[in-house]
Amino acid sequence: MVQHERKRLATPPRKIPFTTRLEILFGGLTNRIGWPIFGLGMVFFWVFSLESDLMNIRKFSSDLKTAKGKIYKVRETGSIVNGKEVEEYSYQFWTESGLHSGTSYSRDQHYNIKNEVVVEYVDEHPEFSRIQGLRTAEYGIAVGLLPLIVPFVGFIMVYLGFKGGNHTIRLLKNGEVGYGKLVKKTATGREINDQIVYQMFFEFQAEDGEKYLVETHTHEAYRLEDEDVEVLLYNKERPTEALMFDSMPGEPKVDTEGNIKATGVSVAFGALLVPILAIGGNLLYMISLIIQFI
Repeated sequence: MVQHERKRLATPPRKIPFTTRLEILFGGLTNRIGWPIFGLGMVFFWVFSLESDLMNIRKFSSDLKTAKGKIYKVRETGSIVNGKEVEEYSYQFWTESGLHSGTSYSRDQHYNIKNEVVVEYVDEHPEFSRIQGLRTAEYGIAVGLLPLIVPFVGFIMVYLGFKGGNHTIRLLKNGEVGYGKLVKKTATGREINDQIVYQMFFEFQAEDGEKYLVETHTHEAYRLEDEDVEVLLYNKERPTEALMFDSMPGEPKVDTEGNIKATGVSVAFGALLVPILAIGGNLLYMISLIIQFI
């Protein structure tokens, strides 16, 4: 069997340098894909969901009253839904508390200035109103929901990436060293960077004398096929909780003493670049919206 330096791991608990933690948490494949999906997906949320009836569902969930109103302004919004332009209608209506105004939107029903309309409003908050049958925003609920799918997928990937990263850090720090032999390898039908993703199973014997299987998915199968047996780390209390060292997120390295190496500062903080852009860009947009309403 060919000896490999990464088999010489120090006994637990091992020290995990800060930069290595960053690389594991943010440099894994799931995070590298998830953060751009989340960040870019939020653009559609700001453009469509924020300007949809989805934002106003709760306002109109209570009992509504009706009143007669009159259109005093008609504006073309420039928004196109199903091939039809959305128009904005500004109106005024009277309640017991006085004169109120509001705006509603439609692509199907058309009104002119001075047309009379039926207005629905929240009894105790007449500032929440709409023309009966029309929307309170440029886009409907469906248009507001669809853009949430993309950032939600990105969020799930980021969550799974963090979960996997924390799992990796725990095993790097406290995991027992084991040696797995490849017993099964199957192509999944997926590809990453034009490389086939394989499902691989390794069998290893834990300290309790029992044999266990550890499963991993990787598009770099060669990293787990360069030795007769491959090093892995497992939870001594629960041996089924194990990871192959060569397929760990962030690709941690060890030095000649078996200690976990510190990842280069530029590499570690480089892994933070996309999350910073994703979060920072959205925060700046939120701030600009808040300033507009002040």
